[in-house]
Amino acid sequence: MSKSRKFLFWTICYMLSFLSLITVFPILLFAFYPYTVPAVAMYVVIVVVFSMLSFRKSAIKRNIIKRILFGALLVPIIVLITTLVSIELGWLRYPG
Repeated sequence: MSKSRKFLFWTICYMLSFLSLITVFPILLFAFYPYTVPAVAMYVVIVVVFSMLSFRKSAIKRNIIKRILFGALLVPIIVLITTLVSIELGWLRYPG
């Protein structure tokens, strides 16, 4: 994969993850108040640490770290889909 395609791929991944996190955070904040804030803070720290580890030049096993980072970036998207399905099924109440 060329350098510009890699950059575009990771930019799209970060943007989708960020938009999903911004969308689902208020819903989860009102549904699971005491647990949401530490979980999101821990998620942000994990993504920042793995991003720094995977994009530095002298990283050992960068391929494995990039796969872990990609999985971590998928978490908000999966949580958003799960939350929206749970609201639709009536398991969660929409905070409104």
